[in-house]
Amino acid sequence: MRFGYVFWRLRDAADFSLISTVESWHSVKAVPTLCIANDDLVRCVYPVCICPDRSSLSQPSLPCHRSKAGIFTQRLKEPADCCCSGFPMRCDTDTDLACTKARQLFQNARERTLIAVKPDGVQRRLVGQIIQRFEQRGFKLVGLKMVQASHDILSEHYGDLRTKPFFHSLLTYMSSGPVVVMVWEGHDVVQGSRKMVGQTNPAEAPPGTIRGDFSVHVSRNVVHASDSQEGAQKEIQLWFQAKDLLDWDCCDQTYTTEV
Repeated sequence: MRFGYVFWRLRDAADFSLISTVESWHSVKAVPTLCIANDDLVRCVYPVCICPDRSSLSQPSLPCHRSKAGIFTQRLKEPADCCCSGFPMRCDTDTDLACTKARQLFQNARERTLIAVKPDGVQRRLVGQIIQRFEQRGFKLVGLKMVQASHDILSEHYGDLRTKPFFHSLLTYMSSGPVVVMVWEGHDVVQGSRKMVGQTNPAEAPPGTIRGDFSVHVSRNVVHASDSQEGAQKEIQLWFQAKDLLDWDCCDQTYTTEV
């Protein structure tokens, strides 16, 4: 008999979906209970008996209550005949190494970044190839739109370059044609995307990167990628409304990121 974790996604008080199970322990007492809350996504992780037919995988109790620490501590229900029913709940988020590691893993897996294909990339019909690279890497597309960017939104987007001599020519270039703006989600996606895109100056970007393969001059470097998690959050909020971003489950998630 084996014991392990069960991962549930909570979208609202009545919408639960099973993510996956991890079977790693032969004793229920060896399994730490994890309760992870991250923004709108809640992963309630608790030890259960992993029956061959998955009969022990019941839905979470309703309602869930948030603790002072921001962690959901409501125990999930198991069938009465489950051998681990009544196993006490615990959530040692400050001291339990496994819990800390798991929470960090899910936070990294939920990381998002903004990628924009600039007018030169759109005009050269490179959008499909750029999307393909991110999909092949294992990142998940959660938002996409084509826009004719206004000077106002571009001025805010490039606000840190306002004092640069090329600022006005940059705005003129970025508003010269359609821009395809995307939000990608995945493990360490911000830094991973930066490496995929390459240096700002294509002449310094190695082959294999987007800029190294598709551009030759810094004034036409095909794509924009957020440079930090804080920058990504700000840019995503600038270009997208919350309703424009789709939270969906990718069937290959367990094959691209360790659970």
